[in-house]
Amino acid sequence: MRDSSHGIRITHQSFADFLCDPKRSGQFYIDTQTLEQRLALLCLQILKSGLEFNICKLETSHLPNDKVTNLDKRIEKYIPFQLAYACQFWADHLNGTPKEHAEPEIIKGVHDLLYMHLLYWLEVLSVISAVTVAPHVLKSVYEWVKVS
Repeated sequence: MRDSSHGIRITHQSFADFLCDPKRSGQFYIDTQTLEQRLALLCLQILKSGLEFNICKLETSHLPNDKVTNLDKRIEKYIPFQLAYACQFWADHLNGTPKEHAEPEIIKGVHDLLYMHLLYWLEVLSVISAVTVAPHVLKSVYEWVKVS
């Protein structure tokens, strides 16, 4: 079923099981690990190119988000959908990738994000009202990195 605001949703688990089993689905097979790895890498690339200091061009950082004039319009103008998505879900895709044999590009992307763009990532999460995902993301990335 197609929901225009949230993508494609599979309503019955047996259909997902069918699609993810190469013996059953044949040409319709979906390799979820490869897909998750690709999505993780794409999210990391979007974050690297899209995150920046004071992304919404706020005049001051001394105001809470709910007191910023036209914050919704600033978010719409400066934070494209793909950046907002990547900020919220990059770690979910990362956790779907094989930890033991992670691609060097993904490891470098995680390193760069955590060491060079961490505060910018938190800033975007804050202005889009999604900062509550940060602790879970950081914990799951820590666990992923330990194995990788």
